[in-house]
Amino acid sequence: MLLSCQQCRQFDRIAIEEYGIPGIVLMENAGVGCVRKIAELSQDRPALILCGGGNNGGDGFVIARHLMNRNQNVLVLLLVDPAKINGDAKANFEILPKMDTSIVQAEPGWSVGEFRSEIEAFCDDPVIIDAMLGTGATGSLRKPFANAVEAANQCSGSKVAIDIPTGLNGDTGESELAFEADLTCTFIARKTGFENPAADRWIGEMEVIDIGAPREIYQRLNSD
Repeated sequence: MLLSCQQCRQFDRIAIEEYGIPGIVLMENAGVGCVRKIAELSQDRPALILCGGGNNGGDGFVIARHLMNRNQNVLVLLLVDPAKINGDAKANFEILPKMDTSIVQAEPGWSVGEFRSEIEAFCDDPVIIDAMLGTGATGSLRKPFANAVEAANQCSGSKVAIDIPTGLNGDTGESELAFEADLTCTFIARKTGFENPAADRWIGEMEVIDIGAPREIYQRLNSD
């Protein structure tokens, strides 16, 4: 099944508003589903998670917590001011300092080299997890996200994108610059843009993650 980015956001809205599933439950299910695949890929190697401040970042915070519970070494590299994190993402972010999670806040003006130095200082062969921007992002990447993506692409180590590689247009599959994933853990369904052969470079292998919402929602969106 294919869904557009707008349909995926509509899916979340229906699950929350009509079925009464709290958004934080959907976020937890999404993160836990990703951790299963990441654990298979990482084989307990250190994990560096690039996080934005929206729900995609929130998924990253959930992933960080569960990887730490697996005794993996985790670093959260935050690309936004923590004061700007809201809602379910904020609730999950606020758990991490209480777990003594290593968190580094990137400065807005960091260059590609500064991001790369931070990544390489953490580990020379990490799993790099992209939880920066999700389906709501539009247009070309801007700093600091563009620099973080470029740096991550230059670094060794396995790369995992959460829901959609940052910088990739999920509806068209086109991008000038995007996170180059070995594995993309996408939620709910494949995005329409993933059918574009040009997207293969950024997506890598793909796994569709069930976030625990009723299947009736898929059927409704498919019939619209």
